[in-house]
Amino acid sequence: MKTKMKRIGAMVLACVMLWGISVSVSAETKQEPPVHECAFSYMGTEYLGSTHITYHTYLDEKSNKHTCEVLLDRYRYVYKCACGKTQYGDSYSILRHTERCGQ
Repeated sequence: MKTKMKRIGAMVLACVMLWGISVSVSAETKQEPPVHECAFSYMGTEYLGSTHITYHTYLDEKSNKHTCEVLLDRYRYVYKCACGKTQYGDSYSILRHTERCGQ
């Protein structure tokens, strides 16, 4: 009976030791990933499109009449992070004439 009790005690002790090792290994592998804070860098300017504003006429040096279209080109700043996220900054507009009308 004593031998049987010693064997059972040894088995219980071995099981407790194995359980302790598996719990510590499990705790090591379930670490939370580090929190990423984006550091955005300026990547360039994005063209958003043009809007027609108006037409006007003008005379060239030989007094020939021509038509010039006035457009508003829209752009915005683009910033990106190394993780792939994109952030857009301020937008701005540039007034443009399609002909060399002197305006």
